[in-house]
Amino acid sequence: MLRSPASARRSKWADWLLAVALSTLGATSLRAGELEQFFYPEITGTSVTNLLADPDFPENPFVVTPVNWFTSGLEGITNASHFYGSWLRGYLEVPVSGDYTFYLSADDSAELHLSTDHSAANKRLIASVAGKVPYGVYNRQFRQRSEPVMLERGRQYFFEILHQQDAVGDHVQVGWLRPDQVLERPIPLRYVQRFVPAAYQGSGVREPANAPPVIEHPATHG
Repeated sequence: MLRSPASARRSKWADWLLAVALSTLGATSLRAGELEQFFYPEITGTSVTNLLADPDFPENPFVVTPVNWFTSGLEGITNASHFYGSWLRGYLEVPVSGDYTFYLSADDSAELHLSTDHSAANKRLIASVAGKVPYGVYNRQFRQRSEPVMLERGRQYFFEILHQQDAVGDHVQVGWLRPDQVLERPIPLRYVQRFVPAAYQGSGVREPANAPPVIEHPATHG
């Protein structure tokens, strides 16, 4: 893969450098309503496999940015840049117990993985976007919608979003249809807690910090 010189990469992504430093402050705090997006620039292609094959993924993100600075929903930053991959992880706590149907929208492609509990080891692919769809459109492709997933109120569920962007129009959002038939697209961040890694560079990126996932009662706000 051809890569631009380091100086060009720094120039292209300069707007995000302040976010890198600030997002690492208080990195072990655990609070509902926060989410981070890990960016991997200079990746061409329209498939999530391009991100997964990049040598910098996942241990060397170029930028880590708090999504909650820009949005109140479960989505990546819109129109961030071109030719990049991104990675979002966290925990969901649902407001009511029952079957949830998840929806995924993205340009150019994305995958949504959900665990059966708070452990990433038990995640599975539940929805995907294989080719770009417009912002907020959740019904162009069959796999944009998951099968119903039984979730229990009061438990934490690890989720992961993998997103690959080629040229223009980048976005990724996750929504759900709740058991009480409330449709929320995207999912409000009050039901989300960020994944706090042991480190923001190197092998620690993959591992959680030494703190249990605890959400400060988000369901009381919904």
